[in-house]
Amino acid sequence: MAKAKTVYCCDACGYEAGKWLGKCPSCSEWNTFKEFSLGKHTAKKAASSTISKASLESIASIASSESARIYTGLSEWDRVLGGTVLGQAILISGEPGIGKSTLLLQIAHKLAEQGTVIYVNGEESSNQVKLRAERLGIVSENLFLFSETDINSIINTIENKKPLFLIIDSLQTLSSENIDSSPGSLPQLRECTHHIVNTCKSLDITSLLVTHVTKDGTIAGPKAIEHLVDTVLFLESDTRGIYRVLRTFKNRFNSTDEAGFFEMHSKGLIPADDLSEAFLSIHEEPVYGSAIYANSEGQRIFPLEVQVLCHHSNQNYVKRTAEGLDNNRLALLAAVVEKQLKIPLSKFDIYANITGGLDIKDRAIDLALVAALCSSFKEKPIDDRSVFIGEIGLTGEIRPVRDCERRVKELARLGMKNIYVPYNKKQLDELKSYPVKPIKHINELFISLF
Repeated sequence: MAKAKTVYCCDACGYEAGKWLGKCPSCSEWNTFKEFSLGKHTAKKAASSTISKASLESIASIASSESARIYTGLSEWDRVLGGTVLGQAILISGEPGIGKSTLLLQIAHKLAEQGTVIYVNGEESSNQVKLRAERLGIVSENLFLFSETDINSIINTIENKKPLFLIIDSLQTLSSENIDSSPGSLPQLRECTHHIVNTCKSLDITSLLVTHVTKDGTIAGPKAIEHLVDTVLFLESDTRGIYRVLRTFKNRFNSTDEAGFFEMHSKGLIPADDLSEAFLSIHEEPVYGSAIYANSEGQRIFPLEVQVLCHHSNQNYVKRTAEGLDNNRLALLAAVVEKQLKIPLSKFDIYANITGGLDIKDRAIDLALVAALCSSFKEKPIDDRSVFIGEIGLTGEIRPVRDCERRVKELARLGMKNIYVPYNKKQLDELKSYPVKPIKHINELFISLF
């Protein structure tokens, strides 16, 4: 009898080895290797050779064609994906309970208006999915539920019914008899994903595959199968838990710059189309330590409030604490301000925060952060119709940033009166009709504000 092949897989990245290793050569994590048996069917299949039917083709002789886009009508989903194409494999991941199943059921309802949708509900019974659908007001004759976890049965159903769309919720529940390990293990996850993606692509079926990331981060299954799919989405929550943010980390058919915002309601995830006031605090009176920054998420521009508290310290070591910002960046900008503006910040604790619970990595927020810091130190408020856009160098110079023109135009539409931007002569000629205030150095900013 043929002996089952044994491999060792890293839980963190999916790296395979023929023997147990203490440290993963791929991700450098320790004690993450676990033993799995591939089973005699897979071992036999791997040993056999196959004859490829593919042939060489000159790239010049291949006719190019733009695939038609399929839109759901759910604005934030379409914004992130830019529409889907036939045969596209989409992987959506996120923590348990974040709203993946709810969002996918809404997507299934929209797609059922254009063709047959098979929803493989491996985690829940069909009755449970039906109850959620009734709560969301979803009723469709083209949406079919299939409560199954065996990959062979799912593949046979796909080939017989040939739906236009397939949804798998979730990949962790599927299993193949060729793999002698439990459902959700890395070998099972990759085997099942490989079969589903290949079958759907051969039949031009758009597939949406749900997978989980545990809250403690111990299983990184999605990382091991990202290369098998066309698009990788991640659904997360802001720190306040008000919004669900859909981001894309890989997309072979569209840009990865976009982000979609949803609000969780009893009727499901509702697109948050207008974010112009969602992340701004409402102050009855002018306050110091606050400045406005124009955030750029793909094609969307919306203002955020940067708050800074500068407090005299009685300790030997001052604190630099930031929420939604890089702590090291805050410490660097504080040093630049102290050096260039001669402000004794080495005796002050500095706390910075981005309202709305978003994490900002864009360097264009530097100017707003410095403005709020100076405002808190001087205890003088900044006009709430002033906005600051610009990166700051170590010598205090203001550097150009991406999407500056689009940010200025959107801010002017929102009624902002003073828009501080980096000095750029060519850019200023195009923005002369807008209320921009070009500055070259933080000294100019300090003199202009205080």
